[in-house]
Amino acid sequence: LGFGIEPVNAHVRYTWKKGSGWDRGQIIPEPNINLHINSGVLHYGLAVFEGLKAFEGVDGSHNICNPYANAKRMKDGARRLMMPEVPEELFVSAVKDAVAVNRTCIPSYSSGGALYIRPLLFASGVMLPLKITDEFSLVVSVTPVGDYFSSSTNGVTAGVVDLDRCAPRGTGHVKAAGNYASDMYGLEMARKMGCDTSLYLDAKENAYIEEFSVANFVGVKDGCYVTPKTDSVLPSITNNMLMDLAKDAGMKVEHRAIHFENEIEQFTEIAGSGTAVVLSPVREIKKGSRVYQFGSLKLLDALKKRLVRIQRGEAIDTFGWMEKVPYGVAERARKAIEKPIPTRMPPTLLPPKKKMFENSKKLQNSMSFREKSKIFENSKIFENSKKFQNSRKARVSCL
Repeated sequence: LGFGIEPVNAHVRYTWKKGSGWDRGQIIPEPNINLHINSGVLHYGLAVFEGLKAFEGVDGSHNICNPYANAKRMKDGARRLMMPEVPEELFVSAVKDAVAVNRTCIPSYSSGGALYIRPLLFASGVMLPLKITDEFSLVVSVTPVGDYFSSSTNGVTAGVVDLDRCAPRGTGHVKAAGNYASDMYGLEMARKMGCDTSLYLDAKENAYIEEFSVANFVGVKDGCYVTPKTDSVLPSITNNMLMDLAKDAGMKVEHRAIHFENEIEQFTEIAGSGTAVVLSPVREIKKGSRVYQFGSLKLLDALKKRLVRIQRGEAIDTFGWMEKVPYGVAERARKAIEKPIPTRMPPTLLPPKKKMFENSKKLQNSMSFREKSKIFENSKIFENSKKFQNSRKARVSCL
């Protein structure tokens, strides 16, 4: 099981509109979204997303890891990008419904895999001037996954790239979609260096460690758990949990600035930490002509194993991270997709707007008989389908 998009049962979608706020949500089997070509997300990149996982426990139950932390982080991102905040309870409910309706897609306990959950908040409303639009959408999709760096079993290699990913006082501290777009070039630079991933230094002085491409930097120095503290880096929820586990195990935790040249050779263990990678060992870092090598994970591996045991129900969750997905939710979600109902007519079936033709006699006169006949046919199809829609519920609520 790799790390990619696989077919699943459905996704969850909520819509926010100016004046009415968030709707009751829908469970939608189709994996496609119909967007206006001038929607804000397409032109101005107004989007934040989250990443979290659901696991099958040793007892067969299904649990989501720390969803309230992700809900809080998405609210931080929404505030930074001037988007409507998603209430924490709505966020967690949407995530639970997405897991429930795709319960059959959760990798088994014995496989060691997980169900990756991707909540995405974006501007679905029309935007031309750069100002707040009147519609936003929250979609929660899922896919079964294995290891992110499945091909690098002995540890990954990272290349320090001469690029700035995020500037101070920018958007680095939130999970904005644009942050990852800017990393594509950096990743390509790292691959040309023969590395698996990129490592960024700070934009101001180009001296202090910031983060790997999709993971926080974590290291062990003199028996201490050390990770960078900077406003330009996304605070990893997995890294925060590992810091809690380190403190609980009696390790000293240092959350501080790390000078690359002065300290890199003093680390005995280095790893990347994040939801996708969990804790991935780094065996080598390249910077220019210099190559720095590191040993296998020992102290960090013990922390990772304890976190995984909690996620899979093998150890007691004394931190309250795991959120169970009740089977009642699954039944409700399953019924919602047994008979999917279209929520919007396809554009090809929409009738022409009356005003458009009243105000455009010239267009009418220029149309051929065949074109006019086709419009009439589509209008009749629309009327018939409208009667069908009125005979059943036009929307499927997931609440």
